[in-house]
Amino acid sequence: MGDFELKLKNIAEPSPKAKAMYQAVSELILENNSLDELTVSDITKKAGIGKGTAYEYFSSKEELIASALLYEVGGRLSELNEAVEKTTDFKKKMYLVFDWIYDNKDYYQMIIRTLKINLGSIGDCHELEGKENCDVFGEIQNFLYNRIQKLMEEGYRQGFYLEQDKHKRLLAFVNAVIGYALSVSGVGTLPQLSMDLEETKAFLYDCIVKSLN
Repeated sequence: MGDFELKLKNIAEPSPKAKAMYQAVSELILENNSLDELTVSDITKKAGIGKGTAYEYFSSKEELIASALLYEVGGRLSELNEAVEKTTDFKKKMYLVFDWIYDNKDYYQMIIRTLKINLGSIGDCHELEGKENCDVFGEIQNFLYNRIQKLMEEGYRQGFYLEQDKHKRLLAFVNAVIGYALSVSGVGTLPQLSMDLEETKAFLYDCIVKSLN
């Protein structure tokens, strides 16, 4: 396990009060509260602690929200990375990714808002003040990019497809997976999937492999 995986793990080790605030931020976002509208009072009330306690751990609302998002996203990505690394079979790795996206569909809007996967720059950093937090968001984005490249290289080396261009392999993965994630999470205007989960995973896998052959 590399330094960045360990860094993600460390994000998931807050104090009990900080963890309560992180959980409160996640719940408030899932209740469709925007980052702009959230207040420290909202967060601490949801967490069941006094407002002044927040400032014992964080210098601002923005730092608190950024830390909460890093905790949630970092921990979940670490779990996925560990599961993928435990198997050598490319198809099983792909199915683990599909399962993870489905299991985390309620958080996907938060993830895509924070990381801006395949949607450009990390535009929310102006709301989440602090260079260190923005740097970590950027590191997570790079982590995802590198892991996708590694996964698709394994598929090529195991003979699942013939395409050698790493950019085309990346595009095939991103096009299929982002569309799937948007559909299962209800983000955007894409229709809900009509197939069951197993049919959907098989279809997505076939789409990626066939497009690269």
